[in-house]
Amino acid sequence: MRAPDRYEFTVQAKHHLEAMLAASKAMMKGGNMVVSIAMNAALTVLSGLGGMAAVTALAAWMDLNPSWWVIVGWFAGGALYLGSNNVLYRGFAERLARMKLNQQPQVMTFDEQGLTFEAGPAKWVTPWAIIDSVVETKQTVTVIVAGISFALPKTAVGDAAAVSSLIAGINAQISNA
Repeated sequence: MRAPDRYEFTVQAKHHLEAMLAASKAMMKGGNMVVSIAMNAALTVLSGLGGMAAVTALAAWMDLNPSWWVIVGWFAGGALYLGSNNVLYRGFAERLARMKLNQQPQVMTFDEQGLTFEAGPAKWVTPWAIIDSVVETKQTVTVIVAGISFALPKTAVGDAAAVSSLIAGINAQISNA
């Protein structure tokens, strides 16, 4: 990797959202995959049961035959659980973007030591050995460290070739650490 790559930028809520979703998906891979799938399946089923109970009670209250409403309630409860994750992430991303620390210019530097992230008075230095992965999303290059995502807008990096070069360099450093 060429040394050092320094990028100055300001991040928006849409960048935080993409980075959080990318980190969430990355955490589901590998050893956490089975646990994550099992937990999501269990919570979806439980939400479906809750939806089923709510629709059954509503059907009884409205004096309707609850036989097929039970199935509708099951799917509605499961869909509500799965959809709530996106709503939760979106709200959290918007709150993050409004924080004073995130409204200041930010700097992300990649050098021989690892990643240095600076925002105002805060500074986070992470050696290459601790970085889990780098993920390219539509608008960001997301560096993931222990489930925490650092979003670097692609506009700060440059064109597609510069983004590809940066990701290849980061992956090489991670694999060599």
